[in-house]
Amino acid sequence: MIGKILSFLNRKNKLKFLDIKDSFFKYVKLPQKTRFSREAVELNYAASSPFENPNMIFMQERDNLYIWFYKIDIEGTFVIPEAFLICKALKDKMNNGVAMFQTSPLNIVVIKNGVLYSQISRDKITDRETDILLKEFALSKDDLHRFSDKDYKKLIKDALAKIRLTDLFNLSNISLNPRTVLNESLEYIRIPIIAILIALIFIGYAKSISIKTEFGNLNNKITVLRRENQNITKALSKIEDVNKRWSRFKTKEFNYHNPIKVVDLIAEVMLKDNSYINTCSVSGNNLDLWIKTKNSSKIINDLISTGYIDRLNIANSSRSGRSGMERVNITGRIK
Repeated sequence: MIGKILSFLNRKNKLKFLDIKDSFFKYVKLPQKTRFSREAVELNYAASSPFENPNMIFMQERDNLYIWFYKIDIEGTFVIPEAFLICKALKDKMNNGVAMFQTSPLNIVVIKNGVLYSQISRDKITDRETDILLKEFALSKDDLHRFSDKDYKKLIKDALAKIRLTDLFNLSNISLNPRTVLNESLEYIRIPIIAILIALIFIGYAKSISIKTEFGNLNNKITVLRRENQNITKALSKIEDVNKRWSRFKTKEFNYHNPIKVVDLIAEVMLKDNSYINTCSVSGNNLDLWIKTKNSSKIINDLISTGYIDRLNIANSSRSGRSGMERVNITGRIK
């Protein structure tokens, strides 16, 4: 999140980086459990600045006080010294040493026990001057580390990835112009609140954009799905209509019954009534039956009672004098 905040502040011209060559650095070891206010820093150390009416930023880490004086006009709300970033990037790699960068001009950072002790910017430095610098900070030649200009830029980039939101608050730009205690207090409160509000606004704005984009994508997908669903519904409706028509056609034209079952039912009725089948014809649902019986009405009722045959009619009938049996032509419909 802090990376996004830095990018946002940089785009809004609210974040500036303070070159080593444009600033004067002072390190102070404070008594334990000492906390300096802005007024205390200005009162005790403003005279150390080589600039007249300088701007100043400071940062306190436990009993270590870092102060940067600078004369250049920096309009950014947040000012980050490059020496601070270099120290932050080298902290895990070089606990004690002199980092010399082949920049233009030459930039030098001195670190002892993980603490930024000094920053130097010079056009060039001789070997003798380098030896004096090492002795001044009780360091050996093994503690001298040389870096390229490319390394310098990479270390600053790496440090920005590690920077915390509290670092931004602690390094907020401070003016040495006289102000009342109330104004200073309000300013002290205002800066972190602005940073927090910016962070919240940025997060809210990013989420809003993300939600709007996702909503637009989903809305487009829903529109496509609705269009596809309409096509599918129409296709299903056509298929259902075809199925219905096919079912009706099949029922009407191909509804064949098992003739063996039909004859078997008729035979059971004939046997029970002591009647005989002469011919039995089944065509689709239609039944054409010639029988010999003594009681055609009972035969018709018994056939209907099977529940399998209805609409029975006597199409023709003749009686035999010798046997007393009636020859009957019965037509009907198989259900």
